[in-house]
Amino acid sequence: MTITSHLRIEPLNSKHDRKRFTSGAKELDRYLQQQAGQDAKKYVAAPFVLLASETEQVIGYYTLSAFAVTPCELPQELSKKLPRYPLIPATLLGRLAVDKEFQGRGYGEILLVNAMRRTLEQAPNI
Repeated sequence: MTITSHLRIEPLNSKHDRKRFTSGAKELDRYLQQQAGQDAKKYVAAPFVLLASETEQVIGYYTLSAFAVTPCELPQELSKKLPRYPLIPATLLGRLAVDKEFQGRGYGEILLVNAMRRTLEQAPNI
């Protein structure tokens, strides 16, 4: 998905250079560099990267995973409107990080909005 002429978001693949990514949070950096590809192959999580179109540099990333919550975990006003299922399907935004070089420029917001849009596009008629 092209955000602007100089940015795009796409599913993580082996061509993306993840080694240079540094967010300032070691666990988020390690995840992208070492674990995200394996999680994608095993369908544990769906990682998406925000790229600079010209340089292909990874600016940031997020992951989505299938999830479920029990109705008792939801506010009563919401749970009483839902069917009486033991589990309610949901999408988990597991990780979201922006490279230090690009922090403070709104890229986290771009990633978050894209994750929400992608989730809604995949949801059954809500």
